[in-house]
Amino acid sequence: MDDAPSFLRRREAGQYLKDKYGFCSDRSLGKYATVGGGPEFRKVGEHPRSPVIYERKALDAWALGKMSGPCESTSDYTSAPSHKYSPGRPRKAGAPEA
Repeated sequence: MDDAPSFLRRREAGQYLKDKYGFCSDRSLGKYATVGGGPEFRKVGEHPRSPVIYERKALDAWALGKMSGPCESTSDYTSAPSHKYSPGRPRKAGAPEA
């Protein structure tokens, strides 16, 4: 079996996440690449508009990290891992400062 990493362009990565886990899109990945909080990625080239690629293993690890553990009812649900508010992202009323 080939152990070489499998890379996907942003649009393909968004579709991969949507098909496999039921959430995320290429637009969300673009936003995460700008403000942080998304999966690890690589730039191909030095130009600011150079393509971005994602390794499948990094996409899988990120998606699984966004999910809570198994629940049998909504009262069992604690929460998925918390994410700090990003600068420029409006905070909910009464939310603590980051």
